[in-house]
Amino acid sequence: MLYSILMVTNFPFPSFKRSEWVKKHKKATLLFVLIVITSLFVREEIMIGFWISLYVILSMSYFFTHRSQFQAVFEWKAEEDE
Repeated sequence: MLYSILMVTNFPFPSFKRSEWVKKHKKATLLFVLIVITSLFVREEIMIGFWISLYVILSMSYFFTHRSQFQAVFEWKAEEDE
């Protein structure tokens, strides 16, 4: 239920398409992707929920600890609605 509520909110979730960290750490990123894929093959029924939950929890914690960085995003949205 929490995930369905998050889908309709304007809560920012990171997209790693243009991430500077990913560009700088290609080997570490590849290793992480391989670990995720391997864990999905080994214990699919547990790992899908685990990785999704980890992504949501880390994204929410990053948002709440760096809330000032996202203030401009929400101000822009408020001005657009007026």
